Amino acid sequence: MTSFTQDPATKLLGSPDAIKELSEKDSADILIISDSHGAAANLRLAVMENGRSCDALVFCGDGISDIAALTEHALREPGLASCVPPVTAFVQGNNDFDIYPFVNPFYGTDEGQDYYVNARIPMEQSITVCGHRIYITHGHRYSLYGGTKHLESEAMKRGAQIALYGHTHIARIVNQTGMYILNPGSISRPRGGQPPSFARLSLRKGDPNFSGIIYELKAGGSAPYVPKPDFYW
Repeated sequence: MTSFTQDPATKLLGSPDAIKELSEKDSADILIISDSHGAAANLRLAVMENGRSCDALVFCGDGISDIAALTEHALREPGLASCVPPVTAFVQGNNDFDIYPFVNPFYGTDEGQDYYVNARIPMEQSITVCGHRIYITHGHRYSLYGGTKHLESEAMKRGAQIALYGHTHIARIVNQTGMYILNPGSISRPRGGQPPSFARLSLRKGDPNFSGIIYELKAGGSAPYVPKPDFYW
C-alpha cells in the first residue's frame, strides 16, 4: 500500500519497509518526471498510465506543487492512489521552495493532527534501487548548458551509477564513462521542438546495463520517443 508520509531520514515519500524493499528488489521500474510547472493534469496522466507497473516515482523538480496536488487527490481517490508507486523521490527545482505544505494523511484519523504538514524538499536526493545508487537533482547548479560533466562528477562522488536531472526541458539519455545520465524532458514545457515527455528506467540487481526509454505524453496513450541528438543539455 502506498504511504504518503515523508520519511524523516531519507525525505522520501513511502514507508521504511517500501524504501528498504526497493533497494533490495531483483528488478524494478522507475517512472521519471520533471518540470511540470503547474501542469498537474499532465503529471497525473503520466502516473495514471504508468504508476501501477512502476516501483518508484522520481520527480526532478520545478513543480513540487503538482506532486503535492497528486498526493492530496490520491488520498481522496482510491483509483489514483493505486497508481502512485510505493516510493516517491523529489528534489527542489529553481522555481520550488525548500518547504511545501502537503495534506496530512493522518488528518481526521488521529486527534489533534493538522490538515497540512510541511514537507522538506531536498536540493538533491540519493536512492538505492536493486542495489544500484541513483543521484537525483534538478540540475540548475551544475552549468548544464555547457554539458553534464559537473553533474557526473557530483554523482560519482556520491557513489552513484545513475544520475537523473531536469531543468533544461530537453530529454536526453547518455551512457558513457561508467555513468548513466537521464533527463526525462519537461512534461509540460518542452524545448528544442521536443514534445512533452517523461521517462521510464528499468534496473536489475547486479546488472550494470540500465534500460531507459523516453515517452511522448499523449492523452490517447503515450508512446516511446527518441530525441534527436541535436541538443546536448
